[in-house]
Amino acid sequence: ARYAQVAAMCERSLPPNTVLPRLRALLAQYDAMVPAVRALRNPHLKARHWQRIAGVLGRAVVRDEHCTLSYLLRLKVHEHHEQLSAISVEASQEEALSAMLERVKSGWGKAEFEVRPYKDAKDSYILGDVEETLAMLEETQLVVQAVVGSRYVAPLLSEAEGWRKRLSLLAEVLEVWLTLQQSWMYLE
Repeated sequence: ARYAQVAAMCERSLPPNTVLPRLRALLAQYDAMVPAVRALRNPHLKARHWQRIAGVLGRAVVRDEHCTLSYLLRLKVHEHHEQLSAISVEASQEEALSAMLERVKSGWGKAEFEVRPYKDAKDSYILGDVEETLAMLEETQLVVQAVVGSRYVAPLLSEAEGWRKRLSLLAEVLEVWLTLQQSWMYLE
């Protein structure tokens, strides 16, 4: 934007010359490069995304010290900025979904069930307060359902489905356990 302003100012204040049209063309080319470069700099791009980018560009992008703007211009990335941006957005969304699943995994990795003795019996125990666990279960089921329902879930689908099944099984087991425990305590 700043360079475009300078070019416009030069056009108004300088006599017609051959440099200004060239400057305008270079600025237009640079403006077209920015979205493509931004897409290629996404830290969430994984190997599968780079393969798709190579497919779009017709060749692999060498990502080392030789990956300069002139190199990207030679690859004509500016002509494919919409497709590159779409791949970049997909990578970011997949990373967000992965982070959501990681929070679910981490939360259940720390979860503990309280078991306490029943009355004064030596070897009779019951499940303690499970309100927090049930709230966590409901919350994580909603998170996993959101992940499974996302259009970007494809590379994470098996992991998300695994968590959905595990949480569903846990909900069933807890329901049966608490019902049985309540009946047993009533009969005792």
